[in-house]
Parts: sequence; C-alpha cells; structure tokens
Amino acid sequence: METQKKWKLEHEAHTDVAYIDICAPALGAKIDVVEIGSEIGFPFGQVMLRVDREQRLLLGLTIHQFSSFKRRLMWHYRIASIQRGLQLLVGSLLAGMGSSGKPIHACS
Repeated sequence: METQKKWKLEHEAHTDVAYIDICAPALGAKIDVVEIGSEIGFPFGQVMLRVDREQRLLLGLTIHQFSSFKRRLMWHYRIASIQRGLQLLVGSLLAGMGSSGKPIHACS
C-alpha cells in the first residue's frame, strides 16, 4: 500500500495514546472525531477517527491504550505485525465508509 509510506505513527508512552496521521488537514478544515472502537471489536472509546466530512478525507486515527490494542491485534486477531494490522484496519474503514455511495479517501 503506497499511501502507507506517508503515514506518521506517534506513540506517547506516558499516556499510552497513539496518533496515526494519514493526511494533513487543509487550512481551516472542520475536523470531526468519530468513535469507532465498539464498531470494530474494541472497547468503546479506544479507537477514534479524525475525518474531514466536507472534503471526504480520512485524516487519521487516535488509539487510546495502545499497548492493549497491540496485544489484542496479536493475540485475538492473530496479526503479528502492527504495521500490517493498521493497514488492514484503514483499508477496511475506507472500504466500509465508501460503500454508502459517496467514497471517502485517505489523501487527495
């Protein structure tokens, strides 16, 4: 996945929160945060999307309790690579959000 090279993953160890930046928001963009953790098999509030609904862009993800998220990917879903797991998650989200008729993109 070529767009994955542009992703930026930051993990703040003292808060155990990871920020995955997929696209930079445009100047003056209205950014919405959408909770999706409970929809994809994680605890409520653990995984959140940052989206620009007007431009239909997926800007990034925020993952709380990142160490727990990694353990769940590795043990429950049998995904050995966090990088591949995030690629799968983002690809699935883009496919699911695009199925409503108006596609959403990761970057323009």
